[in-house]
Amino acid sequence: MMRIAVAADRPIVLLGLRLALGREFAGSVIEPVTSAAQCLAVVARAHPDLTVVDVQLPSHALRQLCEALHESRTRSIFLTDSQPGALELVEARADAVVSHREGLPGVVRACRTVAEGDMYVSTTLLVGVLHGLIDRQRRGPHSRPAVERLSQRERQVLALLGAGCDQTEIARTLDIAPETAKTHIRHVLTKLGVRSRVEAAALANEIGFEVAVEVEVDRREPLDV
Repeated sequence: MMRIAVAADRPIVLLGLRLALGREFAGSVIEPVTSAAQCLAVVARAHPDLTVVDVQLPSHALRQLCEALHESRTRSIFLTDSQPGALELVEARADAVVSHREGLPGVVRACRTVAEGDMYVSTTLLVGVLHGLIDRQRRGPHSRPAVERLSQRERQVLALLGAGCDQTEIARTLDIAPETAKTHIRHVLTKLGVRSRVEAAALANEIGFEVAVEVEVDRREPLDV
């Protein structure tokens, strides 16, 4: 049975989220709270699988909340319409960042994606997040040596992440099992020293077309998994 904590400081939003998630995840336990402090308390007590957050906080406080949820091992879904805020949340290891423009269907879609082990960022926020992560990569150490440590298959996975593919699409494109794709993605993140698939995608775009070309060439001949 899945447990979901829902934190929203507007009663109508809290009610809507409870109803939508209750329908989507029938039989799950929904823990509603109205503040960040209550959110952390319920996470410590109930250990929810997912935590949905739509509370108004200063950016630094929201980031601290996100980091605390990550350390508590609950998967976090945050709602925001701020491009800088979305970037900060991704850097703080949020599992999903959803724009309010997507409404309840977007939140449900994000929760389902996160529950299946993937990360979710709304399309309207994704470009800004990627640009922010690319700028950070440019200011940091050059990442080409790290990429060179990837195996041929891992380079394919990195290129597909850069193209916006999720775990299922990577598995289908490379004709491998979804769990195998998940393992490759984890190895890519570890070797590159990045914390999320979005950061890996930003790095793939930063280093350019060379890695992406390898995928098209390598598809002509099957590779051992």
